Amino acid sequence: STDYITLGYDPDLLKILALGTSGPGRAMWEFDDVGTAWVLRHVIPDAVGGGIPAMCHDPVRRRWLISEPISNTFWSYDSTTGMWIPLTGFPTGWTESMVWDAVSQAIVVAQAVDSPPKLNMWEFDGTTFVSSVLPALPFHAPRGASVGLWSTLAYSPSQNASFLVNNISVGSGGTGG
Repeated sequence: STDYITLGYDPDLLKILALGTSGPGRAMWEFDDVGTAWVLRHVIPDAVGGGIPAMCHDPVRRRWLISEPISNTFWSYDSTTGMWIPLTGFPTGWTESMVWDAVSQAIVVAQAVDSPPKLNMWEFDGTTFVSSVLPALPFHAPRGASVGLWSTLAYSPSQNASFLVNNISVGSGGTGG
């Protein structure tokens, strides 16, 4: 079992992968649809923190882009060899979601930043992160409230568009009013 997990389909392996970043299930797992069980695929490096991960498969480069927000790191992961490569030059912030953009041949990354509160969009071409042509999306919360973001990206090849659902959870926090 693991506290934080994310799922993705790997077209190279023809398997569903599950990345667990905390607890005894801290590893990359694959679903064995014949035996209907989760099977250990690869152990993850210690440098990958224990937060809620985001991941997206790059079918051109045949690698996964993985973000872990607690250690604020990005990784390139090869599911066939088990190789984890730490990336540099990435934007800082809490990665909310990622999606493959087939037209631009890049992974679109949605990333929350606290000050000022906004959602930045980036593209990763397998080598570098560049600011997306999409503008940063501001979000607002009542004064004194704590804000949690859970954003989901989806790509539509027929419309050549990425769609973003931004769910903002506002809870009580602090004593301001």
